[in-house]
Amino acid sequence: MWNICIFILFLLALYLIFKYLFKAPDYVTYYAKFGFYLFCVQIIPVLLIPLMLLSPKNLKNGHMVAQILIRVTNVLGISWTFRNEKNLSGKISAVVIGNHQSVLDVLGMCQLSHMAKRVAPVVKKELFYFFPFGLTAYLMGCIFIDRKNPRDAYNTLKDSANELFKNKYKIVMYPEGTRSKSNKMQPFKNGAFAVAIAHQVPIIPIITSPYYFLDSEKRIFGKGQVIIQCLEAISTEGLTMDDLPQLKDSIHKMMEETFEELGKEISATHKYQEDYMCDISLAIFCLLAVLLFWKYVFNMPDYVIYYAKFGFLITCALIVSLVLLPVMLLSPRNLRNGYMAAKAMRHVTKVIGVTWIFRNEKVLSARRSAVVIGNHQSVLDMLGMCQMCEVGKRLAPVCKKELLYWFPVGLVAYLIGCVFIDRKNPKHAYSKLEHSAEEVFKNQYKIGLFPEGTRGNSNKMLPFKNGAFALAIACQVPIIPIVVSPYYFLDYKKRIFKKGKVIVKFLETVPTEGLTMDDLPNLKDSIRKMMEETYEELSKEIAATQKLHEDS
Repeated sequence: MWNICIFILFLLALYLIFKYLFKAPDYVTYYAKFGFYLFCVQIIPVLLIPLMLLSPKNLKNGHMVAQILIRVTNVLGISWTFRNEKNLSGKISAVVIGNHQSVLDVLGMCQLSHMAKRVAPVVKKELFYFFPFGLTAYLMGCIFIDRKNPRDAYNTLKDSANELFKNKYKIVMYPEGTRSKSNKMQPFKNGAFAVAIAHQVPIIPIITSPYYFLDSEKRIFGKGQVIIQCLEAISTEGLTMDDLPQLKDSIHKMMEETFEELGKEISATHKYQEDYMCDISLAIFCLLAVLLFWKYVFNMPDYVIYYAKFGFLITCALIVSLVLLPVMLLSPRNLRNGYMAAKAMRHVTKVIGVTWIFRNEKVLSARRSAVVIGNHQSVLDMLGMCQMCEVGKRLAPVCKKELLYWFPVGLVAYLIGCVFIDRKNPKHAYSKLEHSAEEVFKNQYKIGLFPEGTRGNSNKMLPFKNGAFALAIACQVPIIPIVVSPYYFLDYKKRIFKKGKVIVKFLETVPTEGLTMDDLPNLKDSIRKMMEETYEELSKEIAATQKLHEDS
């Protein structure tokens, strides 16, 4: 996975080097832009699939994908202008038809989805097997049809339309059936018009101006403007299938005339412009590739990989936070938001080369109130918590209040139900913790915290603070200790971040029923001793495994 990302980014980095040092021809920009576009179309669905699986075949998923993909259009240097969009925005059942020119029509569809929201695209069934985009299209509620079998395609379309039109949704189709290879629209097929007549719903034609900045034969992809014009809705009320040919021909003529008008307007106003926005965005995107290329070709020092991996981790945390914010705002302070964020972030661990091994995790999976404590070594502990999301879904993490001010991660932490405490004021911190625990424990959730209070700087755990144990005794809930093995592959002082393995061991639950605050010191010391012994055992195991690996 890491090597694939390196390869894709490296190709884009080569584009920038080639362009500015050797005056690259247009075809280099053409392939670089399409490479970036296809890369985003693949990566974004991977990030969103976990969210969509919570509500499959929901058209709101399509709106969510569109909200993100429309940002790609800025990098490619394309601006979209809409005319008469009010014709599309009404909450009515309709068949929306448009002209089909290029794979870039997907971006136009995203612009329409952002505006109309309640739309279900119709796509060819072959797209379903183009993973992961095909799975995303399915989860978005797209309608897949077999173009080689018109009768079967129409039946699928008609059945799907029955459900969609009941809920005032629109179906979006390209009546040409495939992309045009000239500046004129191809003849229309019957499907869209037959569905509209059968359900007596209006047809809304949409015309997209020619992509004058794109020439597939000459391999040119410049910066440009696209006009999308929405025509007035055409009623089919009272029409029968006998009226279909005349309806189809009249709409084709109307759309073709509008397409020619937009073509003349665009050709009269457009100029070639340097695409600086694309260059800057691709340059930032390619920085990691250049650094990794340096490593493999010129034996790059370890500290560069160290900063590259942490940079990647932080960038992913920021992107996931921004992507999920709109969804979380629908249900703020809901611990399920944390599970959703963890599902997205846990994939990052594969890219940076860290493998997590869990032992005795059944201890955490039981649905009961508890205080979960663990040793704290690094910011990577965050990824460890994300990996645990499959086991302990009902967990409220405790964080230092300073994290709240690190936008957008702090806002996301608030929305997922994190408890923020002031470590400089122990009395106030415990009061806040106790108050939050009352609500959390009512619903049989768990609270997770690091009793050391801060990250350990040595191979031994720091002394434990009283808060976690006082809380467990006060609420008479058990304590679940978790021990994470040393990050032997990570060295902050030497700036080393290699590929490695982490063992996470869940110890047996320690009850606090019947204990009082007088028992707190003994409870704290006994649990710390237990965790420290386990930590040393895991350290020896990891060291032995590492030595065996080096010897081999």
